[in-house]
Amino acid sequence: MKKKEERMEKQMNEIMAENKRLTEPLQKAREEVEELRKQVRVKKKLQLKVKAQMTCFNKMFLGPWLVADKSSHLPQSFCYLLLLLLLLFFFLKGDSKTLLPNKKQQTDKKSSV
Repeated sequence: MKKKEERMEKQMNEIMAENKRLTEPLQKAREEVEELRKQVRVKKKLQLKVKAQMTCFNKMFLGPWLVADKSSHLPQSFCYLLLLLLLLFFFLKGDSKTLLPNKKQQTDKKSSV
């Protein structure tokens, strides 16, 4: 009877040790899953923002192209789009001098004419 109790106690200790050994990786995996779910939520929110911004952009600049009489709106919308792209290019490039010359350069050009 005593041997049986010792054997059962030994098995119980082994099971507890194995349970503890397996619980730690499981907890880390659960934390990682939660972090990945948070990242997915953030990514979805960003995608919705980008989609909303693109919808707004489409309404502002491409909307006139989508009307029945395209010829009356095409040049104006195209100019706006081109201007926006040029501004975006120069500001992302960081070369605002070519986009906005200083007053001295403007007066030099006027005096030479």
